[in-house]
Amino acid sequence: MPDIGTKLLQLGERLHWPEIPLNHENILPSGQRRWELFARYVSTPNRNAVLDTRRRMFGQLALLLASELIPPENQHPLPF
Repeated sequence: MPDIGTKLLQLGERLHWPEIPLNHENILPSGQRRWELFARYVSTPNRNAVLDTRRRMFGQLALLLASELIPPENQHPLPF
C-alpha cells in the first residue's frame, strides 16, 4: 500500500498540482516541486509526538481536500 506522500503525488499529478488551502493559516501551494516537498514532509516521521500528529493530520487533510477536486464523473464508485 502506498504511503501518504505517494498518494498525494499521484493525486497532485492527476489534478495538475493545484493550490489547496488546508486551513486559514496553511496552504499547499500549486506546482509539482512544492507538492513534492510537502509529500516528503508528510512522509517523514518526527520524534516529537505533537509535531508527528500535526504532520499526519496535514497529510490526511491535503488528501481529503484534493480528492474533493476530482470531478464526480471521474471518481471511483464506493466499494460498498
